[in-house]
Amino acid sequence: MADFKGKDWYKKSYRRNLIDMHIDDWDEKFLSKFNPEEYVEMLKLAKVQTAMVYANSHVGLCYWPTKSGEMHKGLKGKDIFGQILDLCHKEKMSVVAYYSGIFNNWAYENNPSWRIIDIDGNSSRKMHYENPTFNRYGLCCPNSKGYRKFVVSQLKELCMGYEFEGFFIDMTFWPAICYCPSCQERYKKEVGGEMPSVIDFNDKKWIIFNKKRIEWLNEYANFISNTIKNFNNDLSIEYNYALAPRNLLLGFDYDISKAGTYVSGDLYGGFLEESFVCKLYYNITENMPYVYMTSRCDSNLRDHTTLKSMEMLKLHNYISLAHNGAFLFIDAIDPIGTLNRKVYERMGKVFSETSIYEKYIGGEMVQDVAIYFSFGSKIDPGQNGLKAFMSWSDSIDMHLPHLNSALGVSRILRENHIPFGVISKKQLDNLDDYKVLILSNIQVLDDEEIDKIFDYVSKGGKLYINCSINSIPNKIYKDVLNLICEGITEEKVTYIAPVDDGMELIYDSSFNYPLSVGGSQIKAKSLNQKNVLGNLVLPYTLPDNPDRFASIHSNPPGIWTDYASIVNVAYGKGEIIWTAYPIELINKIPHKKTFLNLIKKLTGDEFSFASDAHSTVEFTLFNQPDKKRLILSMINEQEIMPPIPVNNFIVKLKLNNRKALKVLSLPEEEPLEFKLEGDYIKFNIDTLNLFKMVMIEYV
Repeated sequence: MADFKGKDWYKKSYRRNLIDMHIDDWDEKFLSKFNPEEYVEMLKLAKVQTAMVYANSHVGLCYWPTKSGEMHKGLKGKDIFGQILDLCHKEKMSVVAYYSGIFNNWAYENNPSWRIIDIDGNSSRKMHYENPTFNRYGLCCPNSKGYRKFVVSQLKELCMGYEFEGFFIDMTFWPAICYCPSCQERYKKEVGGEMPSVIDFNDKKWIIFNKKRIEWLNEYANFISNTIKNFNNDLSIEYNYALAPRNLLLGFDYDISKAGTYVSGDLYGGFLEESFVCKLYYNITENMPYVYMTSRCDSNLRDHTTLKSMEMLKLHNYISLAHNGAFLFIDAIDPIGTLNRKVYERMGKVFSETSIYEKYIGGEMVQDVAIYFSFGSKIDPGQNGLKAFMSWSDSIDMHLPHLNSALGVSRILRENHIPFGVISKKQLDNLDDYKVLILSNIQVLDDEEIDKIFDYVSKGGKLYINCSINSIPNKIYKDVLNLICEGITEEKVTYIAPVDDGMELIYDSSFNYPLSVGGSQIKAKSLNQKNVLGNLVLPYTLPDNPDRFASIHSNPPGIWTDYASIVNVAYGKGEIIWTAYPIELINKIPHKKTFLNLIKKLTGDEFSFASDAHSTVEFTLFNQPDKKRLILSMINEQEIMPPIPVNNFIVKLKLNNRKALKVLSLPEEEPLEFKLEGDYIKFNIDTLNLFKMVMIEYV
């Protein structure tokens, strides 16, 4: 086992656990049966390397004898935090202390001036949520000086009183748009005037206000990190990064990742979401491994007793491992303090199987194609004009055009076995590393992004882009894309008719039977008709008009226009494909194949790997030049459990002028036969059940 202590303890810790302990103490039975020895025995049973242990919870009650807060009554003064910590260390497990950074019922109840206050003057336990269970949470404002002083005193007690390896600060986001006196005072001091009361990402005042909210949250995270480092500079620090892809109103942007040692987050979507997030985390973390966290409950922690199957838990682990990430499973303690042994027996079998691949982890991920994730684009245009009230629960599930389209791109690339990554502003200075850059359904780009992205193209890069009409300047539309934009179609059912070279690219469509898209398009006139691959076609009538229609069930194409829907333009030494609608958003075969054809128009058909495996198989590839080897992982990501095995498929791997010596099936390191085809090696996989890893040694 790797060293479980020391400043770099996390670098080889891939098997982790968190046991949620958000338990109130109004009933004397709560936590009355908690046993630290049994707790750690469960972790041993699950073969856990790192335990994340609750110091406090959203309830705010502490699990150590605190002087600054209040201890959980059910513990009767027992320091279970310290006991668990000591027992874990005896078993050579690292310990990360869990601390809830904004959600704290005890602080909320005992110090009303610390509370987050919404635009109507309500604190969180009085806010008008559609789901009343969200009134359970007491939310404290990170701008409150009193609350910050309290947090410092709690962190000091933990840092000075105990020896552990790291901190996890949970819920560091804006769970509401706060109008408390502390926020108003800070806004007046830093900006001046009154805080805006209407959400509007087209309004400069609102944009400035929301940027301030993001800036304040980043400052709060750095404040916590600096506080911890002042007490113990050897501790790792992580913030819950789960909501990074979600609504910008929550306050997450790229910069908050810099406050921690590495990124981690708990997510509860399917395997597509996990694959996407693992790629984002890989490219954004300051150090590896990042940590992908999810519950043992199916599908999230609101279902206390429904267990995920063995296969599902293995796949969660394998997907993260295939991206060189750690995996943390989340359990939830019973209110009386007991745990379900079956969970830990099951996870012990999972980790026994997955741990044998850990020695092969490392290197650089091969990413031919880059999906650009724009943190500034995490907005829902439908919110513009609404009163500045935000339910954090609703915002997590909010419709976000950019995220949904980026996930659509991820789905298509994954299904077609194209090596890709998910990047952000962190990679702006290294765009030359990618064969093509994809900007899907972009809502906002700042000046730095615009300058560096189009500079990348001018020097020879390839770009696929669609965006809201105001997200890039008119100068870019005219001088770069050769387009004059006139607005957006009123029709929300539109079509794309292939023309010229587009006939071969727009799949299963023709001029008379164009590709249907279920949304409005930008109306753009091309200044050079030779650039146009597809034109906008409208239905006979406005689809929203019930009194005038052509066909009662549908809105067939009826008006062919000369507006461009898809253009392919040269810019400098590079090339761009622009679309008036994000085709990749539509999960249908013609749209997915059309998108794929457009990407291959830019890149050609040669990628670092290829396969004829079923579309549910995902591949990742890591180059380890120091060991002169490539590590190829294959994951059978079927959503229905148990997955059906995928049999007899071919894998091709580009050597890039290297010479392959061996292809070995891991972990047995049994040789696989392979053939050379130009600069590719080619080998066969007989059966893929859940996961397979192959090593290619080269010189």
